[in-house]
Amino acid sequence: MAANLGLAALVSDGVAQSWLGGTGWFSRAAATPIPLFAVGLAALAEAAADTVSSEVGQVLGGRPKMITTLRSAEPGTDGAISVAGTVAGTAAAGVVALAGSLALDGGGAMLTVSWAGGVFGLLFDSLLGATLERRGWLNNDAVNFLSTASAALCAMALLAMQAHFGWR
Repeated sequence: MAANLGLAALVSDGVAQSWLGGTGWFSRAAATPIPLFAVGLAALAEAAADTVSSEVGQVLGGRPKMITTLRSAEPGTDGAISVAGTVAGTAAAGVVALAGSLALDGGGAMLTVSWAGGVFGLLFDSLLGATLERRGWLNNDAVNFLSTASAALCAMALLAMQAHFGWR
């Protein structure tokens, strides 16, 4: 996508480097479409993980525990997690990240970043549910929006660290 927008050409010609102050992490990351797709894929992975973890956790999870206190809670309680639900959600994020990475030919970097972002968002969703949603400060739609956005932001942070530290 970045190549379609001409960003890769700008980076290679040095135009974006002068706009962005040299050859920083953004310049290096923008030279490939993988970052943009990995961020979007992380958001999709989180959405799948949230749905699967909720459904599997309620049916097979047994007695869940609150993510904030680890006290027992009723199945379906906002912010309650179970091992079965968390494992299923993590697997769902992995399936989405793998399918997207294969379809987009993004390789291991895209897979890792999008999967990690999806799992981060899954846990962040539970944290928001246990705190802000239970108090009535957020509704489920807002929690879903923020947790999906957190997955994308986590992926962006991982990409920035990857570019800064030269991780492959």
